[in-house]
Amino acid sequence: MWVNPPYSMNVKTNVGKVFFNLLNLHFPPHHRMRKLFNKNTVKVSYCSMENMMNIVQRHNATILNSSNKKESQPCNCRDKQACPLDGKCRSESIVYKATVESGNTTKHYYGLAEGEFKYRYNNHTKSFRNAQYSNETVLSTHIWSLKTSEKPYVIKWVIAACASSYKCGTRRCNLCITEKYIIATADPATLLNKRTELLSKCRHNNKFIMRNFPT
Repeated sequence: MWVNPPYSMNVKTNVGKVFFNLLNLHFPPHHRMRKLFNKNTVKVSYCSMENMMNIVQRHNATILNSSNKKESQPCNCRDKQACPLDGKCRSESIVYKATVESGNTTKHYYGLAEGEFKYRYNNHTKSFRNAQYSNETVLSTHIWSLKTSEKPYVIKWVIAACASSYKCGTRRCNLCITEKYIIATADPATLLNKRTELLSKCRHNNKFIMRNFPT
């Protein structure tokens, strides 16, 4: 993980030293997030920081253009009452939350969908039905463990957050960052997601890489 503070000749403070002191203060050795946030995993650098004017202009453009966002397509489920997201199954660029209730146990799983959620939902249900896909996600693994133990369960789906996905020319994917933030701040006692997901690389920029274009 890289932290890139804006460079300024007027700043005389040793920003790197102050930053690492804050890192040690808020993530002491006994902290549960210490393995992710320490001086060996977090780096400080000025070299790749964008111009502050570009950052401010991009932020302003995002705020001003928020009203021009494309509206979600209407639900096309045959049974509207059975829609997993209460009529919002075709929402795009979302972080969704699946709550699995079985007896007195409740577990939560977070995932993201850059395209329509319904395609992601269909992949999940496929892994719930077919044993050959039982290890496709930690959610499907949990569902099959309940099936093997013959425990009844109920799954509820909701939209946890909305965020824009990676755009060509930018340096971050707000959709992936939002998902990682939600996973990092969730209760580990009821969370199905693995902490290693916080270190996973964004896959949404692959479609903009030249070597992935067909020749």
